Amino acid sequence: MNFIRKVFRCSENKFFAVLFASVALLLTIAWLVYCIIAVGASFFTFTNVWNYFVLFLIYGCLLIYNIRNDNRAYTAISLLLFAAIIGSFIDVIYDLVSLFRAGWGTGSLLILPIMALDILIIVVAVFAFIQLNTYRIGRTSDYKKVRLWLILFAVVVVLPSVVNYFIYLGMGEATTAWFVLVTALASEFASLCAAVSAVFTFNRLIR
Repeated sequence: MNFIRKVFRCSENKFFAVLFASVALLLTIAWLVYCIIAVGASFFTFTNVWNYFVLFLIYGCLLIYNIRNDNRAYTAISLLLFAAIIGSFIDVIYDLVSLFRAGWGTGSLLILPIMALDILIIVVAVFAFIQLNTYRIGRTSDYKKVRLWLILFAVVVVLPSVVNYFIYLGMGEATTAWFVLVTALASEFASLCAAVSAVFTFNRLIR
């Protein structure tokens, strides 16, 4: 770790916060380019444009605020958590609608574990959001609890997508299994990197 301090002239927490935020941003750009090439002009729907705008905003804030040692990085972490809450909530509603439309057959019930993991993300992200902002405004000094919830968030944030892809692969719906898995999980790995960056960002911000 002293090597990082000497070579990059910054703390370990800042180095890893910037590193993981940069990887998240680069992966998102790469995935965006891949989707545009694969789908073409039809990719530019309002939903897709809005989703990528939000991702670039959050990852960009994480990166820039860490580079500048700016305490507004709290806002970037809060945005990341809030986006996860809203995104997972929408996924749960969408899965519920799909479940009721398709009936309660064996195939449809495979949605249930994914829904459970999305709900887990919501719960963890809500607690992390509350703990982070309680610490931010000085109502608590227990930074260990905040860090624990952020670490838990980093652990669970990609679980629904990973389980979902493995379910589809197990059902034989992807003929180019590993290629589909690797390319599809690229965007999820960006989310994981952003969550890890949030952990190191908070470590940098600890008073």
